[in-house]
Amino acid sequence: MNDIYVNGRKKILAWLREQLIGPASGQEDILRVSPLDRYPTGILFPVIRGKEGVDPASVGEDDDGDESLVEDDNARNNAEPATKRRRYMPPSSVGFSFFARGKEVRFTVCCSATCYERTGDRDDKGKFLRIEYKRSKIYEDAETFQHPIQQQPVEPNRRNVFLELKGCKDEEPDGRASIDVLWHPFLDGWIVTVSLFNKHELNADDTNKDFNTERIQQSLFEVNLRCVLEAGEIGTYPGVNKCLLNEEEQELELQYKHRHIYAIGHGSAVDWRVEANGVKEIWAEFMPTVEVPQVTADVAGDDNFVLGLAHLAQSNAAAKVFAELDQFVDKYSVWVAQQNSQIDELEPDEYATAKRITARMETTLARMRRGVNLLRIDHNAAESFRLANQAMLDQMRQVNRVHGKYRADNDYRWRPFQLAFLLTVIESAIKEDDSYRDIVDLIWFPTGGGKTEAYLGLIAFLIVWRRLTNPASGGGTTVLMRYTLRLLTAQQFERATRMICALELIRQHEPKLKSGEPITIGMGVGGATSPNSFEDAQKWIGQATKGNAGARRKLVLECCPWCGTSFAAPESYIATNSEFLFCCTNNEFAH
Repeated sequence: MNDIYVNGRKKILAWLREQLIGPASGQEDILRVSPLDRYPTGILFPVIRGKEGVDPASVGEDDDGDESLVEDDNARNNAEPATKRRRYMPPSSVGFSFFARGKEVRFTVCCSATCYERTGDRDDKGKFLRIEYKRSKIYEDAETFQHPIQQQPVEPNRRNVFLELKGCKDEEPDGRASIDVLWHPFLDGWIVTVSLFNKHELNADDTNKDFNTERIQQSLFEVNLRCVLEAGEIGTYPGVNKCLLNEEEQELELQYKHRHIYAIGHGSAVDWRVEANGVKEIWAEFMPTVEVPQVTADVAGDDNFVLGLAHLAQSNAAAKVFAELDQFVDKYSVWVAQQNSQIDELEPDEYATAKRITARMETTLARMRRGVNLLRIDHNAAESFRLANQAMLDQMRQVNRVHGKYRADNDYRWRPFQLAFLLTVIESAIKEDDSYRDIVDLIWFPTGGGKTEAYLGLIAFLIVWRRLTNPASGGGTTVLMRYTLRLLTAQQFERATRMICALELIRQHEPKLKSGEPITIGMGVGGATSPNSFEDAQKWIGQATKGNAGARRKLVLECCPWCGTSFAAPESYIATNSEFLFCCTNNEFAH
C-alpha cells in the first residue's frame, strides 16, 4: 500500500517538473506558444549587452516585427507617461560550490540542455504567420577536472560545451555554453565552484525588432548540471563562524546541526546523493523537493483524561481537573529538564545558544503553572475556562452531526499543544498589568494541526470572562482576527462563526450570562468580496433574489455555519439602513 502512494507521488512530481521545466507531455517536438511563457524555470538566458535589466512583462511574442507598434513623433508626444518598468536581470549562469579534500580530487561535470528554434510558414514580408517553435535536444557534454598541483588560487578552468545540436540548423564550433571550475584552497582541501553559463550575447536596442525571438532561440532550456566524484572526498560545506551570526541564526544552526550541508547553489538550489562512503554526486536543482515527515500532535495512552473537552467542561469536578492540569504541566517540565541535561554534551561555543532556548522553555513552563494557579484561585477564570471547553465541544460535535457522523463526547479532545497554549496565555490575556501582556504568542504548527481550534478556545475564554466580570459592559468587540490570505478568510470566518453560535446558545441558558447582549460575529474584507455598506447589502440581496449567483457569493455565507441549512435570498438575510444579519430558517435550530 505504501508503494502505491510513493509511486503516485513520484508521478505527480515528474508531471510537475515537466510543466515547469519541460518538456510537457504532448509538446516534445513543436511548441505553439513562446517557450519563455510556457516554462518559467530551468533556463539560462543570453547576456543582454548595454542594459541593466529587462522588464519580463514588457515584451511579448507579438512585439516582434509589429509595425503597428511604431508611432509617429506626435503620437509619442501626446502619449501618457509610461508606468515604471521593473528591472530584472534574467539568469545566464547556474552553478554550485562544494568542499573537497584528498590526495587526488577528480570529478566529471556533465551538462545538457534544450534549444528552441522559430519555425513555420511566413508571409510575403517574411513574418511568421503563427507562433511555432521546434524543440531540439543538445547533446550531453561531460568534462573531467582534477585539482591543481599547487595549493593556491588559480584562474577558472574553462571548457566550451554544447558544440553539437540535435536537429538545430546551425552548429557552433565554439559551443553555446561554457563550464567554469574554480579552485580555492581552504584548510586541508579546496572550495570548488562549478558553473555553467550561456555564451551568447544579445543587443537590446530599439532597432532590434526580432529581439524576443532571438532571445528565445539563444536561451538554453531544461538545463541540467551535475558533478560526479571519481576521486577524493566531499566534506561538509564550511559554515560561517558562529560569532558572526545573530541569535536566531545561532539557534537554527544548533537545532539543525545534524543536517549536513554538502554544497550551496548559485542561481538555483542544489542537491546531492549520499552513499555509504560519502557524497558521490551533486547537481543543480531548479525544482527542489523535500519529503516532510508527518507530524502528529496526538498522544498515546488512556490516562490523558485532562485533554477531554467534556471532562474539562464538567462543573462538579474542578478540584480533580486542577490536579490533572498540574500533572499535565509536570510532564512538560520533565521534557524541559531532559533538554537542559543535554547541554553538557554540546560544544562549548554552543552552551549560550542552548541555554537561551531552554530558558524560553522554562518561561513557558512557568506561565503554564501560573495559568493553572489562576484557574484554581479565580472562580470567574475557572468558569470561563469551563464554558470555553463546553463551547468548543458543542461546535465540534455539531460539525459531525451536520455531516451525519456521531462520536462519543469523550472522543473530542484537545491536542497537548492546544491545551498548553491556553494555559500559557490565559493570565496575560485577562490581566492588563501582566508582565507578558505585550508578548506576541505564536502558534507554530503544520497545516491541519489544530492552530485554529487553539486560538478559538482562547477567544471563547476571553468572551465569557469579560461578561462574567463586567456584566454591564463586557459585551461589544472583544477580539479582532486578521487573515493575510483572502482564500483563508471565508473558511476561517465560518469556523469562528460556529464557535460563536455555540457560545450564544450557551449564553441563552447560562444564568450569569443570559441577561447580557447577544454574542455575535462580523467580517469586513473589502468591497470586492463582501458588502461594505448597508446599501450594498440590500442591492446584492436583491440581485441574489433574482438568481445572480455572483451576488449571492458576495454575501459571504451560503449556508448556516451551525446546522448547514442553505441560505436563500431574501428570506435568509436581513438588511436595512442600519443592520445586515444572516437568518437561518431551520426551525429545529432557531437562532
